[in-house]
Amino acid sequence: AVQKGFAVLVGDIAEAVRVSDRIAPEHLEIQTADAQAVGESCANYGGLFIGAHAAEVLGDYGAGPNHTLPTGGTARSFGGLSVFTFLRTRTWMRVDDAHAAGTMISDAKRLGEMEGLFGHAAAAAARLAPAPNGTGSPSKRDVSTKRWDTTSDRLHFALPKKGRIAEKCLQFLKASGLEYDRPERVDVALVRNLPITLVFLPAADIAKYVGEGNVDLGITGEDIIAEAGVSVEREMA
Repeated sequence: AVQKGFAVLVGDIAEAVRVSDRIAPEHLEIQTADAQAVGESCANYGGLFIGAHAAEVLGDYGAGPNHTLPTGGTARSFGGLSVFTFLRTRTWMRVDDAHAAGTMISDAKRLGEMEGLFGHAAAAAARLAPAPNGTGSPSKRDVSTKRWDTTSDRLHFALPKKGRIAEKCLQFLKASGLEYDRPERVDVALVRNLPITLVFLPAADIAKYVGEGNVDLGITGEDIIAEAGVSVEREMA
């Protein structure tokens, strides 16, 4: 243990606290003037031992706070073993009034769209409260991807997210002057200067999405179209 130890020279106590919080030690002994205040300013540690009399060994074997503590810097996120470790936290929800929960459901739908999780978005859309259509019966709810991201019509354009033609497609978008932002790990992007939604999909799925009407058009290989066995209109070859 001594061979793996090291010392850090700091300019003041505040810097020492910052270094300690970054290391997040398993055991942290405070042996300074006003040790209580210094200890209270520390955030990341497994076990804290305040003052010259509070040796780490007493916490392990005598006083009884804990001897099973987070190591390797994991004290930045976890605490020591305790009775809380053995408690199982369970969460639950229930929605009785779809109208009252409308804002929450719409928000969930929108977040699903932004993350490109079409199934999640469709599940939320299917639970939006139906509006009367004038005949006393609920109107049909549209959960098509074509209406997920806007109240106005937009062209849904599918592009390969990976593969040999994905990079060429990105170059095509840049050359066409389309302005859009695509956050990391999100597969849907709204074009700002035209009513177009870009949907980034596995190349093997694009023909199926076009054939089933989930998107308006897409770019993929002719071999993939043939393998998909769907009816699509080829605009370019």
